[in-house]
Amino acid sequence: MNICIVSSGSIYDLIPPIYGGGIQNYIFSISKCLVAKGHKIIVISGLSYSNLKQYEKIQGIEIYRIKKIRNKSLSTLSFSLNIIKILKEIIRKYKIQVIHTNSRVSTSIIRLFFPNMPIIFTEHNWDILIAPPGYNAPSIFYPLMLIFELMALKFSNSIVCLTKFSCAIIKNLLWEKNIKKKIHHIPNFIDLTLLNKYNKKLEKKLGDKKFFIYIGRLEIEKNLFTLLRAFSYIIKEKPDLNLYIIGLGPLFNKLIKFKEELKLKNCKILGKITNKDKYTYLKNCKGLILPSFYEIMPTVLLEAFAFKKPVIASSIPANKSLINDNSTGYLFDPNNIEQLINILRNILNNESKSNTIGENGYKILKNKFILNTQIKKILQVYRNYARKK
Repeated sequence: MNICIVSSGSIYDLIPPIYGGGIQNYIFSISKCLVAKGHKIIVISGLSYSNLKQYEKIQGIEIYRIKKIRNKSLSTLSFSLNIIKILKEIIRKYKIQVIHTNSRVSTSIIRLFFPNMPIIFTEHNWDILIAPPGYNAPSIFYPLMLIFELMALKFSNSIVCLTKFSCAIIKNLLWEKNIKKKIHHIPNFIDLTLLNKYNKKLEKKLGDKKFFIYIGRLEIEKNLFTLLRAFSYIIKEKPDLNLYIIGLGPLFNKLIKFKEELKLKNCKILGKITNKDKYTYLKNCKGLILPSFYEIMPTVLLEAFAFKKPVIASSIPANKSLINDNSTGYLFDPNNIEQLINILRNILNNESKSNTIGENGYKILKNKFILNTQIKKILQVYRNYARKK
């Protein structure tokens, strides 16, 4: 098949991912696997700070990168409008049979310009589906975001949902006849071959340090101030403990200031790091902490499973769909600092149990969330809707 995959991506990263992002890893893993199976894959993404090449062919994947403005609220819209001309040429040149989109805005605009093109839309968004209006963006933009969300869901040929709870939300939102046939639950996944590169110098520098990590965007829904408060308590009991916060976002400077107010010398906010460094931290940490208020299906939890590390996550639907409390990870109320402190204390005081939980998480990953298992389902969705050459 000839498949075009579209995602605006992040201004900090690209496809293939260097600094990592759930959607970028998702797209690159799918693309690489399908090329290996003999399919033609064209990826359209945004230009990033880390690579300004407008065209590349990497591991058989043809990648076109499009300029977009850097305003957070409007970048995806500008990208989606700018791709129309090149997408028209790509459809003609490569005889594209199906388009796989990963943004509600891109999905809506592509449908307007290409009414007869089969479109598969993967729902990565959480803001409109589960958060209150105005939570993640200015309230003035909420009606527009809602319109794009409904258009993407309504006018795509098929919707790929990463979790069962997002499937249920979308079914209730659309109220369409035969909606069950349109929605496909295909969980997020990990390509284990991407996780085998480490920074040996960094690993040596980390040495025998005891530390927990957070990996992700530095935004309000990630609940990072609660994490810092909890760490300020546990550090009094375990003064040799460290916390590394990895990621970029609008809260970067505020978190640094808050950490200084709490006098957390053993906490470092590292900002953007390469995947190679990220996997080195994961390999050597005591556990991953994800205290979010909202998620759809965080890739980083699966990455922690891959390294057999205990995951400490908020008890929201996305995390509960991946974690059995005290079996494959630990869950806590995101508003309850005391619960988080007790979990951290238990991990540090009972290393044997933590190792067992890490092993259990790895088994779940191998059984349910491996690329080779899920790619068959994605490929079948493509085949169901792809037009003939």
